[in-house]
Amino acid sequence: MSIDFTDPSTLITLLVALGVAATGVLAAGLLLRRPTLLAYPFLLLMFTMPESTLAVADASVPVWSRGSGQLLFPFVQWGVLACLFWSVVARRLNGRPMAGAPVAAWLFAFAALLFGHVMVGLWLGEELRVILSPMGFVNLVWMGIFVLLMVNAFRTERDARELMDFIIAVAAVRAVYGLVRFAAFGGDPSNVYQAMEKLALKITFFDISDSMLMTIGAVLALLRAIGPPVPGRTPFKRAVSVGIVLLCAATVALTFRRTLQGGFVLALLVVMAGLPRRQQVIGALIGLPAVLAAVTIAASQRLTQVRAADGTGLLVWIYDILPDPYGPDNPRIMELRLAWQSFVESPIFGIGTWGQYDGASMIFWQQGDRPGDFLHSGLLHLGLKAGIVGLVLFAIVAAVYVRGARRQPGIAPTALDPLRIAGLAGMAFVIPDMVIGTPLIQVRTTLMWGLCLALPTIARITDPVPGRFEALPAPSSRPARRPVRAEAPEAMAGATAGSV
Repeated sequence: MSIDFTDPSTLITLLVALGVAATGVLAAGLLLRRPTLLAYPFLLLMFTMPESTLAVADASVPVWSRGSGQLLFPFVQWGVLACLFWSVVARRLNGRPMAGAPVAAWLFAFAALLFGHVMVGLWLGEELRVILSPMGFVNLVWMGIFVLLMVNAFRTERDARELMDFIIAVAAVRAVYGLVRFAAFGGDPSNVYQAMEKLALKITFFDISDSMLMTIGAVLALLRAIGPPVPGRTPFKRAVSVGIVLLCAATVALTFRRTLQGGFVLALLVVMAGLPRRQQVIGALIGLPAVLAAVTIAASQRLTQVRAADGTGLLVWIYDILPDPYGPDNPRIMELRLAWQSFVESPIFGIGTWGQYDGASMIFWQQGDRPGDFLHSGLLHLGLKAGIVGLVLFAIVAAVYVRGARRQPGIAPTALDPLRIAGLAGMAFVIPDMVIGTPLIQVRTTLMWGLCLALPTIARITDPVPGRFEALPAPSSRPARRPVRAEAPEAMAGATAGSV
């Protein structure tokens, strides 16, 4: 079969094919030189695209779920795996070994646990699609893959500085977008408080990931504003950084979500713990009261509209988990009680990633084909699905992360220290949501966790002074030997003879 090159359509097709091939070759070469470009598309997607479609009437399938029907996992997660492979290839071709992260190794221990669940689930006749669904703990494995992508893509001090600039810039733009939409366009359309709780509230963002971005961006901007003077950091730039902090704080406060507001306060406490004593005092006297006042005012606007708040005093803060003295159990309490009973029945390895706790159909939000697939407690969710083994692994991951992210004694702060502190603050931010929220079933949220887990390692491996973060040798407790006096030549001769 011959090709007619005189046919215009044939020529156009051939030129397009050659153009695509040339573009692919150039892109591959560029990605080999700048593997950071592999991570930025995922970061931008993660920072800007919501996952929750609750209460949105005309919501389409979010990008975080697309592809999971045929490929078991979403396109986004497969893309993370492919980019990790290419980032490792780029490092190898540039003479660098694959970078690792201690926390990622322990996250991959969940892969071994998941494999065991898959074997048991298939033996019991469960569908592989259900076993590997995000309603289990598979997102913890993908979190480890994303951590490795980040630490392999960012390899120089310049890369780390650009990452800080990128996070601050996107957080500022996203905060302005959220506040403008809140003020002029009715706020986030995914508003459970209006649709389900019938509260007259507008919110900036419902997704926890948006507030998590605000927190990380605010921490980086704050440390840039109060940090030591560096060339090019003018008073105007410091003022801009302070403005970004205020924008991000206002955005989080106006989410009206208590877990996010409490998490923001926890993040600031982590930042203060890592500051010099003088800056800690300034923050305790000025910054922390201002943040607490803003959160209190914002929260009161929501809580004063709650019918159950009448006469409860300070307990209004937890109005929706208080037991009802006039009727059946509060749904939140009932959900936790039913899930706990199922956990007690299978405490070691859990009820399986595909499991559902008994009695879930009594909870009004547990409707659909598989009621009881999730519950409002990340810790109990993990214990229910993976048992005590999963909880122990998670505790090890947390301990390894905190140990590796803390600055070693005797090591002075560096210009990349804000990345380390922002990572710790971001993980402190998610503690309330992990206790009474649903983070483990959300792809976007768990990838944001992966970013926070990777930031301290990025700060360490991109530090311009190699070995700065290595543990310093402990001082010797043995007394120092008295030096030999120069005016005693016979002693010197004896010492020399004894050393032969």
